[in-house]
Amino acid sequence: MGLFTGDWWPGILQTLSSWRATWPRSFDFINERALERLNLLQELWVPVNDLPNDIIAIPEDAIQRVNPFINVIHEIKNVNSPVFTSKFCHFISPKRFPVIDRKAMGLPFGNYIEYWQYVRDEWDNTENDVRNDLIQHFAHEIGDHIFDGYPFYTKIAEICLIGRNNG
Repeated sequence: MGLFTGDWWPGILQTLSSWRATWPRSFDFINERALERLNLLQELWVPVNDLPNDIIAIPEDAIQRVNPFINVIHEIKNVNSPVFTSKFCHFISPKRFPVIDRKAMGLPFGNYIEYWQYVRDEWDNTENDVRNDLIQHFAHEIGDHIFDGYPFYTKIAEICLIGRNNG
């Protein structure tokens, strides 16, 4: 079962709904708008999927490939918040797309692409030894629950922003 198909969509909609990413829109509103955009999402996913599967490896000019995809996802819920878009993107590609949580970190970003770029730049500007220490510490804390390909970079960025917001 591929991404952005009629068979795939009910599962991701249920996940988004259970994470309260669809609120305050109705299930039917989100479902109808998403179904209208699945073919376009399939098209726009191709250049995104050709990017490295890791936010820190994505080249600087990738924003031109990512932005149209993110804009269509934003259109589905059509509210002035990056939360739905971030969760949608994160669930399909957690190493490429960090998630934003309004309760935990507030909404210091006007849209998701600003947040995405911020996380990428923050990690890029972090010294290698600090990065490695953060990954080792995080891996130790998680322990046996880490899976191969765990999205360390996006999760560390989320935790740092949560700390800054609640610090």
